Amino acid sequence: MASNTRKNSGTPKTSNSLSRNILAESTVDNEDQVNRKHRDKKKCPCQRSFNGKVYLIDCSKCHQEWHVDCLSMKGIARSAINSMVEWLCPYCFVAPVSTLKKQRDEFCYSCRNTRALQQANSDFEASTAVKNLETVSALVASASSAGSALEKFDFEQFSRNLDTLSQFDVHLQHLLLKENSLNGLNNEIKLHDKSLESINTNIAELQKDLKLLSSRPSTEPSSPSASSEQFLKDISEQLTVLCANEHTAAAGISELKQSLDSLQPLHNPGPCIPPTPLHPGPPTQHLRSPVPTVPVQLPNHEQKPVEMFKDDYIDQQTANDLGELFVKDSGHFKVENDRSCLTYGERYDYPGSKSSEKPQAIPSVLKELIDKINNEFCQGDLPQINSCLVNRFEGTDSKLPRHSDDEPTIHPESKIFTVSLGSACQVSFSDSHTGTDKHKQQCDPRSLYVMTRHSQALFDHRIDAGDIEGLRYSITLRSVNSLNRNATCIIGDSNTGGLKFGTDPAKSFGKWLPGKRIFAPVIDSIDPYVTLGYRNCVILCGVNDLKNEDVKNQHDIEIIYNALASKIAQIQSVNPCIHVFVCPAIPSKRADLNRKLIYFNSLIRRRLLPSNFGVSYVDGFDEFCDRDGLLDRSLSRDLNKHQKPDFLHLNWRGLAKLGQFIRNTVLLRINGGIDKRKRRSTRVDSRSFRDVTAGRETGPVVPAAASQGHVDGYQPHDSPH
Repeated sequence: MASNTRKNSGTPKTSNSLSRNILAESTVDNEDQVNRKHRDKKKCPCQRSFNGKVYLIDCSKCHQEWHVDCLSMKGIARSAINSMVEWLCPYCFVAPVSTLKKQRDEFCYSCRNTRALQQANSDFEASTAVKNLETVSALVASASSAGSALEKFDFEQFSRNLDTLSQFDVHLQHLLLKENSLNGLNNEIKLHDKSLESINTNIAELQKDLKLLSSRPSTEPSSPSASSEQFLKDISEQLTVLCANEHTAAAGISELKQSLDSLQPLHNPGPCIPPTPLHPGPPTQHLRSPVPTVPVQLPNHEQKPVEMFKDDYIDQQTANDLGELFVKDSGHFKVENDRSCLTYGERYDYPGSKSSEKPQAIPSVLKELIDKINNEFCQGDLPQINSCLVNRFEGTDSKLPRHSDDEPTIHPESKIFTVSLGSACQVSFSDSHTGTDKHKQQCDPRSLYVMTRHSQALFDHRIDAGDIEGLRYSITLRSVNSLNRNATCIIGDSNTGGLKFGTDPAKSFGKWLPGKRIFAPVIDSIDPYVTLGYRNCVILCGVNDLKNEDVKNQHDIEIIYNALASKIAQIQSVNPCIHVFVCPAIPSKRADLNRKLIYFNSLIRRRLLPSNFGVSYVDGFDEFCDRDGLLDRSLSRDLNKHQKPDFLHLNWRGLAKLGQFIRNTVLLRINGGIDKRKRRSTRVDSRSFRDVTAGRETGPVVPAAASQGHVDGYQPHDSPH
């Protein structure tokens, strides 16, 4: 180790005592080193067993386990051991300063080597300093011949000796640093210096051009020639490039732009130079690329304003019974604009609602209609109807303003049913973005028309004044729950296939985070319309795009990033109320692929997050890496389904960690940055304290439906992947 240090740092040879000490120490400890290579790291080097009565602590570097009593740490609590960030054992720890003088046999081999190096360094410094001082004293004493003596004195050699001492000390303190890290830092500094030199050269050239332009005699205003337009255009492009490359040149750029503006007459402004936005950042961020402008081009969708229509859906007797019920409850109707409303069942809030303050219980005759619709249209994982809103229209003056049923409490995968009673009317459907009419639905008495929750983000509906003659009741049935405000869809590759939605917090995201999982192996397969009705969207995609062999340079990776940014812009365009959570690409076990993933993740942090405030970053993915920056084997699979080495996929431990990162990030934003997680309660014999005090032998039994996923948690039955 000492010989390598002298070779790399260029230090002169030390005294022969240094090499003799190191040789002697290595000879004595040769047998110990051989034994350490073949020792059992799961046992303390003392080879004694305390039958679990003494805690074990492992080294962060060599993973050798030690008894705390053998380390003179007797009495330390287990919680203190678990809270340690890093701990080095006596084999790996090297004291940064000189230790106390002890007998030679009292030091371990590493301490003896380090102490010998430090002692040799001190002797070398002292001897060199004494020689230099003697030389200086001799020069001062011979003041009469000072000129000739100073000429003979080698100041460069003296400076090199001092530099050599400092370098020797620096190398001694940084023996564990990797040479690649130092070379990378040096290359980065050289690249930064070249960038500054090019920027200063460009600024000087621009200033010369501006002085030459300003020195020309002013002429009468005339239309700008092609050459002048091209000249100003070139200057504008150079300013944009300078601003994108180095923020420290902002002052010079602003001064140049002011000079350009002053050159153009007020009555003939000439070609317009667009303002160059300045993006100040931390001093360590150099060569930052400008944020790309992603055009939003929405794909075609298959959503219809009305999914289904049925005439005479209910019989005349049911219609009469419902009419009598509404006449009986007429005193509970609340006037809202040009109609009156009444709510039954679950509370349903919307802008301007008054009837939902104290909703009525669902009567039996209305319960029969709800059960009929649930049995016909809401089977399987589809949510059941639990809320009813009755609108009463009286005469031609009554109308329904243009609106859509896009309230966050409505289940995103549900359907909205409307039954008509009394007079017929016409419901008009229009595009929510352009306002143009797309469909007109004639609603006769006892008819039923069905809309989807997804279509409410694309279409509005209304009833114009004069379309109703006489008395009409409109019965609208919905699936409503306050937890739907947290509805979340996860769009991702095969690593998200093991994530579950349900009510059991131990096996799924729990009831506080209902949602749906959507499989998207590549970025182009992301459909923005699947997010309609959801409030949160988590995206974990891009690894399959980056592992393609055609992706060879940064330009190819930026194309993939632009595709992801375009998909996010489309999602936000079709669903303006959604918040997008972007997960970084999970590392792999291949170093060449990880280089692509690292650059892709840096584009998300440097370009997407600063320019899009509706996007959040899911942190914590560094825990998937091992010490070498590769995917940790304890969190990943060894073989895939074809019995071949798996470089990408997580095992059940990795999936649990991934689900924890996603749930914590989403719920933390929903709760306004406040961590409301319940802490683990004290348990007695695997029973909670609450169960012990209540006299229960076991904890509360979780229903089987909850463990497999329940409709309240939006667990869909999608195909495995």
